[in-house]
Amino acid sequence: MRGLRRTWWMPNFTVGIGYDSSKEDDTSTTLPHRHGEYAVKVCLSGRMDFVIGDERQILEAGELIVHNPGQIHQSYYAADHQPCDGIDIHFDAATLAEIFRRISHPFQSRSETPYFLGKARDEKLVALAQEMVEELRRKELGFEALLNSLVVQFLVYLLRQCVEPTLVDPPDIGRQLPVYEMGQAMRYIETRRKCDFQLGELCMMLGTSQSRFETLFRNSTFFSPHQYSDRVLIRKAQELLLQEECSIKQVAYELGFQDCSYFSRVFRQVLGTTPDGYRREERPQLPAQHGTPASCAAAATAGAGIAASKRTLPD
Repeated sequence: MRGLRRTWWMPNFTVGIGYDSSKEDDTSTTLPHRHGEYAVKVCLSGRMDFVIGDERQILEAGELIVHNPGQIHQSYYAADHQPCDGIDIHFDAATLAEIFRRISHPFQSRSETPYFLGKARDEKLVALAQEMVEELRRKELGFEALLNSLVVQFLVYLLRQCVEPTLVDPPDIGRQLPVYEMGQAMRYIETRRKCDFQLGELCMMLGTSQSRFETLFRNSTFFSPHQYSDRVLIRKAQELLLQEECSIKQVAYELGFQDCSYFSRVFRQVLGTTPDGYRREERPQLPAQHGTPASCAAAATAGAGIAASKRTLPD
């Protein structure tokens, strides 16, 4: 999971900033998802990998890319176990339309949706992103007003000199879970074991009804919350199963499954093979294991990011 996360949202949730800092052992992968807002990803150090649609994009330090509304994307942090820092700047279509109006952009009166294509590199934009990070870190008097101003500057410079948008017909993606709710939901799911995941608790934390959340979450991720949680856990299980000291029984226990049979059933549903079959295929030199070595518990906590069920979500 990601090592450090700081976030800020405007009171009406139309603009938000998220800062991630990952160490070598903080590798994390989000599952494919989409949302109705724009998201500018800026890599400040290291390297960040993304899959947008079917295309893989690698961001080096100083580069940025835009995720457009409705685009299915997936993020990889600390790729190849290299530390990285990055910032996400989220904004909705109304915010972009207001920027178009204020700068008299030619797109201000068009009904189509602007899409930003390709990567870009610009020192001014990176400098503004770094200023945002510093304001997030310090949170001194007036930092929210400064963050709002920095976002406006960032978007104007983005349009002026960096990424030229193209017009497309509005994507028919239905209602999506707002990105600020999606981020909180993902962090909740990533820190819960199977036995600790409570959908009612998550919805209460978000201040929303269970029926609304389930509908919008499925529209955004193509899975129910429980199916998404299973995929997060099985991704962690894949890492643990490649460690020689971890038995299948211990992996199931550390991930919060009631027993090995249940764990194996979910594993097969997600990957189409059993835990033992996966281990033999990926690491044929590993001996068959039936014990529950204590060292695996530490490996699960440190390597796979398993957290206690009542862990406080990062700010």
